Amino acid sequence: VITQEKLRSILNIMFLLVFIVIINHYVCCGWYFLGSQPGEGPSWVDAFEVEQSKAYAYTTSLHWSLTQFTPASMEIHPTNTAERVYAVCTLLFAMVVFSSFVSSITASMTQIRHHQNDMEQSCRELRDFFTDKQVSSELYQRIWHHLRHSHWSSRRSVHEKDLKILGDLPENLKSKLRDELHSPVLIKAPFLLRISTNNVHGMSALCYQAVTETTVLPTEELFVDGKMAH
Repeated sequence: VITQEKLRSILNIMFLLVFIVIINHYVCCGWYFLGSQPGEGPSWVDAFEVEQSKAYAYTTSLHWSLTQFTPASMEIHPTNTAERVYAVCTLLFAMVVFSSFVSSITASMTQIRHHQNDMEQSCRELRDFFTDKQVSSELYQRIWHHLRHSHWSSRRSVHEKDLKILGDLPENLKSKLRDELHSPVLIKAPFLLRISTNNVHGMSALCYQAVTETTVLPTEELFVDGKMAH
């Protein structure tokens, strides 16, 4: 099951890969431009005869650029002072970028693995519980289907009460925050719209004192027969 947290981590990894490719594109363009200009001594373009075609020259230059960012090597190397200076600057830049890239990839992969381990642990505990309690297969399948399609594939919205740091806000800021959060929803009712127009402070007090948030996933009951509504 691909949850939003896992999808976010995967997209983050893809973004980092695209970012590295874009950086290497500009580095390789600079490397090829430097090698194609007349200067002190032969250039790497002349020395290695890469101008067979534009595509071959670009891919060779890109290959060289990628080797500066990774622990790899190739036969292309600087052949004059300007190219050597460019290569040294690229290596210093690559040290910073590649270390940050690796740490970000590692963090994203760790997050994916941690989330996957939590899900697998929950599945094992659930199977053990159903087996020990001898739950019928029909009920087991219904519960499993609900968890797979609602609990594990959905993400509950984050509410104010879930963020403990917001509890430290002064009362006036809490009131303004709840007013902005809840007023747009409440004024959809004509009666409350009239109240908000005629009594702004009363509407703010209503949002601050009388409104709470909850999230109901698909197939979950919002109101249960015999239970008092809040």
